[in-house]
Order: sequence, then C-alpha cells, then structure tokens
Amino acid sequence: MKVLPFTILVPDDRSVISEYIEMAHFYPHLHRHDEWQITFIERGEGTLITGSEMHAFKAGDIFVIGSKMPHLLKVILIILKAILS
Repeated sequence: MKVLPFTILVPDDRSVISEYIEMAHFYPHLHRHDEWQITFIERGEGTLITGSEMHAFKAGDIFVIGSKMPHLLKVILIILKAILS
C-alpha cells in the first residue's frame, strides 16, 4: 500500500492544534505527516494501521502516532479528538 504525504495546515502562531471529527468514515488512505498525532476515540471501533502493524481500537482508546509514521484508521463508526503538534 502506497503511503501518501499529508499536509496539516498549522497557523504560524500555534504549536498545537486540535480538531473534532464525527463521521462514519475517516481519511481513507495510508498517510504520514510531519506532526505528532494524539488521538482519543470517543465512540466507535475499527482498526489502526501504523507502519506494518495493525491494532483494534474501541471507544476510550488513545493513540500517540509519531512524526512521519505511516498510519490509517479503518473505522466502522468513529468520533475522535485529534491533537497535532
């Protein structure tokens, strides 16, 4: 699976941004970005692919994904809060 570069728009006056995402499907491509990502799964379940590993996730899980680490959240239904820095 090809890893796509992903650019996160971070204002110059910020070192941390957060977003709240509520949707049945998240970004559907294996991707990576320069920023670290902390993701809290509020509701939903699915599979997190990081590098060459797969991990099941469910509500209440928290993930820390390092800079430039390829990742993909394959979801059934997800509501998450992501903090990028």
